[in-house]
Amino acid sequence: MNDPLFNRFQSLPEAIEPERDLWPEIATRLDRSPVTATTRVAWPVALAASVALVAMTAAITWRIASPAVDQVPPAQTLASLIQISSDSEYTPTPELLSTRTELIYSLQRNWSRLPAESQRIVADNLLEIRDSLTAIEAALSQDPDNASLQQLLHTTYEQELAMLVTLNRASHSLPIEVEL
Repeated sequence: MNDPLFNRFQSLPEAIEPERDLWPEIATRLDRSPVTATTRVAWPVALAASVALVAMTAAITWRIASPAVDQVPPAQTLASLIQISSDSEYTPTPELLSTRTELIYSLQRNWSRLPAESQRIVADNLLEIRDSLTAIEAALSQDPDNASLQQLLHTTYEQELAMLVTLNRASHSLPIEVEL
């Protein structure tokens, strides 16, 4: 081969000695700063993600499997605890009344599933709410433009609805008792 580039390559020396010894400087750098492997522990993140996944799956499953609110006429006892006084001019919205009625029907259907002590506590609480509503409505009849009383009436209805929703969820989750 008569290539000029190849000839130049052939003329290069096989080894080149450094001008000074580099090893002592390399050794001191290795000794003074030990290299540690930094690995980030990912298991807490993985654990949190798996807990979130399980919680979301459980919530979705519960939502899909939960029974719809049943519409069964309430018995006189429970209905009398939750009645709205008919002589009041301060009545809730039709939507609130409809939702409230559905929740009452569903609760009545499952009333017997609640333990006797729970039934007593629920009845006491519903009576307390009814008494509060009656007192607020009476005060509003004396002072119809009182915004605070109107807000209190609205809040009391909301609390009653929240209680009915909670009771319905609890009564749906209780097992049905069957006597053999």
